[in-house]
Amino acid sequence: MKFAVHTRIINLKLKREFGTAHLRRKTQRTVLVRVTPRGGDSHAGFGECIEHPAWGTTCEDLVQEISHAAEWLESLDFSSVVEASHWLTDQADRLSSHARSALDQAFWDLHGRIKSVSTCSSLMEICPLVSRGTARSSITIGLDTPGAMAADLENHLAWPIIKIKLGGGSDIEALQLIRTRARAKVLRVDANEGWDTDNFLELLRACEAARVELIEQPFERHEMESTRLLRHATIISVIADESCCGLEDVDSCSGIFDGINIKLYKCGGLLTAARMIARARELKLKVMLGCMVESVVGVSAMAQLAPYADFLDLDGATLISNNPTTGMELNAGLISFPQQPGNGFDQQPLHKLFDNH
Repeated sequence: MKFAVHTRIINLKLKREFGTAHLRRKTQRTVLVRVTPRGGDSHAGFGECIEHPAWGTTCEDLVQEISHAAEWLESLDFSSVVEASHWLTDQADRLSSHARSALDQAFWDLHGRIKSVSTCSSLMEICPLVSRGTARSSITIGLDTPGAMAADLENHLAWPIIKIKLGGGSDIEALQLIRTRARAKVLRVDANEGWDTDNFLELLRACEAARVELIEQPFERHEMESTRLLRHATIISVIADESCCGLEDVDSCSGIFDGINIKLYKCGGLLTAARMIARARELKLKVMLGCMVESVVGVSAMAQLAPYADFLDLDGATLISNNPTTGMELNAGLISFPQQPGNGFDQQPLHKLFDNH
């Protein structure tokens, strides 16, 4: 089985400016990937990987990487789409996690379309996991002035779980103001490595006073000892994000973090993500599934593993005003899918996007 690979760069428009401790943006460039079998099969699979300056990636670099992978795929012959995914997972020394993720998403989407099954059920045949039930996704308030963050909260009053981006100069004021207006909502905090390792106790006590459920990546990814100290100073769960990129990082987070945030963009694809969940369970770590500011293509792929997570942060596509298709939806944080196999989105608008270029 051989495959043809095509890419398209598109510009996603955000409904509002979105900020983190790393950057602020009103638009997001992304690469969409289409994989089709050679030899007349009419099925296709789609994946996505975004441009992210903080990770040193541009769309042009990603397209070049994916083009190289397409050349390798052209020279190989696989027994199945699943075998191609396994091969791709082993290419970490030649392909970035970002490029591998887009291709892997497309392989699993293709496999599901051929077999008329969901990607979730296909993955569970390879890496059995125990369902955690139906978790709700948070909605994110981007880093801004405290007043602007509190005003943004008013747009999400139906959401029971609010995630707050911190890591600026007014974190405590923003946290206090949002807690006052959020009333009984669950609050989560994501510092994106933005806290000072020498002066975090005041922030930590403010989080405790605000009844924060979890703190995500308080310090820079290599500041493990500072993270250990923070974790032992509070009963709030501490979740690794930038400190846990791939399967090889899960063990190093045990004993330092309470859990890990898995993102396809970081780990390289759905097969690796499933293996990370399995290893986290062995180590008694909690699991969050996250996403980037990306379209419904990438978020729908990650949501295939939603039943096996403790926490969900899959609101990336809700920030986009020009999603290229429809797929996973969030109703006050609850996930619903259209009746589509594979990764669970409508392929027809994507085919038009590729075929009209």
